[in-house]
Amino acid sequence: MNRSKQILHGMFWLLIGQLWSWGLRLVETTIVPRILGASGVGKVSYAGTFLSLVAMLVWFGGAEHVVRAVAADPEKGERIASAQLVARALLLFPLLSVAYLLCRFVIPTAPDVLTLMPIFMLNIYLAQLFDVLLAWRQGYSQFGVTARTQMAAQSVGLPASIGLVVAGYGTKGAAWGQVVTSAVSLVAVWIQKHNPIRLVRVTRADFVRMLREGLPFFRYNLCLWFYGDATSVLYISWLASYEANGWYVLAMRLIGVLFFIPSTIIQAIMPPLTSAFERAREEYEALAPRFVNLTLVLAIPFAIMLILRADTLLTVLGYPASFHHAAILMRIIGFGLWLRWASVCYGALLMISNRADKRANAAMLAAPYNVIATPLLIYLCHRAWGNGALGAVIAAETTEMILVGSYLQNFRGTGLVRENLRVTGRALLAGIVPLLVLQLPMRSLPMFLLVGTLSVLLYLPAAMLAGALPRADLALLRRMAQAKVKR
Repeated sequence: MNRSKQILHGMFWLLIGQLWSWGLRLVETTIVPRILGASGVGKVSYAGTFLSLVAMLVWFGGAEHVVRAVAADPEKGERIASAQLVARALLLFPLLSVAYLLCRFVIPTAPDVLTLMPIFMLNIYLAQLFDVLLAWRQGYSQFGVTARTQMAAQSVGLPASIGLVVAGYGTKGAAWGQVVTSAVSLVAVWIQKHNPIRLVRVTRADFVRMLREGLPFFRYNLCLWFYGDATSVLYISWLASYEANGWYVLAMRLIGVLFFIPSTIIQAIMPPLTSAFERAREEYEALAPRFVNLTLVLAIPFAIMLILRADTLLTVLGYPASFHHAAILMRIIGFGLWLRWASVCYGALLMISNRADKRANAAMLAAPYNVIATPLLIYLCHRAWGNGALGAVIAAETTEMILVGSYLQNFRGTGLVRENLRVTGRALLAGIVPLLVLQLPMRSLPMFLLVGTLSVLLYLPAAMLAGALPRADLALLRRMAQAKVKR
């Protein structure tokens, strides 16, 4: 399969995989929280999140470092990927064991949360190994593998989680469902054909290079944890309640399905755009703005949907009234959705253009504000309105403003920001279409999905007419997909 067909085929599989995952996630998110209740959801999330935070100490450069290293130089990339895999395999489980013992004997932890931690130790160990292997294959633009792996894992893991919870295993059933997902993912990513993964014997020099070159990626991810969903989960559990954490987790799961759009675009664009930056700079400079424009334009209809119909979505999914505290969280995120997607895009461009240190610097600038603002706002919102999760969302949205502002300093003089704002203005004009369509009745889940899909589909031609999606930009994106970039 030549390069153009490989990329187009991969983008198709990524989209199918994300949609399949979205459908299964919607089923799981509809059934499991109603059985576990907000407090049960909060406890499961807390146990997994706490151990994941500890596991970050052996993340090193993470998946992004592997993807970029393999895409830029496959021979060098396989040494970095091998070093990451060995380091995680040897260090991760002892580190998680220490964290568990601290929770058991030093840090006050609820007994039912403690029973979940050994299960999550296994899940995180498998997931971290899978993370490196998947990134290795993504570096070779094997997007079909990514999609098929995701589909296989979700098709087994999510029904397992639902079945175990429905069978009465409660929070333990939900935790074991995640273990099944990670195990199937690990097997699926390895056994699929055209496997480029070749483990090499690593030396001390390889580990040193992994640490040195991966430092900007690690610094960014470390700061991301300080102002990301993970620490919000911990703060809400500590300062408010497990129930409020359940509202937050539900809102983020329902919002999270929308991120398949920027995620799919970035996964498909990153390897060829990285190659273009390294080997054909003019092509990179022409295509980078189109990549950001496309993502930001697509954020508009989904933002409008969240702002107008968040409470309707919770109603048609059948959640009890106690979960409707999540609706206000979803509305606030809707107002900030464009900003969140802009942050993802500009951060990806910095990484692609070998300026990951700039992204890390922006994260370090935003982290101190968030470390102070998040617990403070959670406490105040909990005392004032009984919804500490609201404070976490407000802190997150204001942190994104700091991040995007810092990112944009690195694009001054390029015309990128001016073009993005111009296109967004036209996209807002086209947003009148979904604004009107979403006034239609949405009394059931099928009606909600039908009206929601219709609002997005009608928005696309409106965006083209308004000039937010010009044919010239779409043609450039197609040419990028058809470009044959030599490795």
